[in-house]
Amino acid sequence: MKLKLCVTGLVLSVFIAGYGINTISLADDSRQISKTIDTIRGYFETNDNSETYGTYIDNGEWEEPDLMAVIGFNDVEGYVRKVDLYDEANQPNNPEEAIAYMEKREKEGPRVIPVYEKDGNTVIGKYIID
Repeated sequence: MKLKLCVTGLVLSVFIAGYGINTISLADDSRQISKTIDTIRGYFETNDNSETYGTYIDNGEWEEPDLMAVIGFNDVEGYVRKVDLYDEANQPNNPEEAIAYMEKREKEGPRVIPVYEKDGNTVIGKYIID
């Protein structure tokens, strides 16, 4: 009985130790995987309209393309315009405008912006921002 308990304890200890090692290596792998293709390449692709498209580049300073990769409504994969995504035309300039902007957003509900092919012209879906 003592031998069976010792063996069980040893097997359990090895399993737990092995699990810890695997967890550490998986965490290291996920950090590597989370880097985007654009970050690895260090540049964005450019379409025929001279617009950049992709995900982002993190080279110490965050850089984003004109057309940002998204997965839109109904799992449509494409790109949204950065200016549409961040609603750049309507950004507040002071605290009062910020409060008014947030109240407006709450009243209007989710924003819907178009999802494009990488050409930046062909609309293939929609992206919902809530």
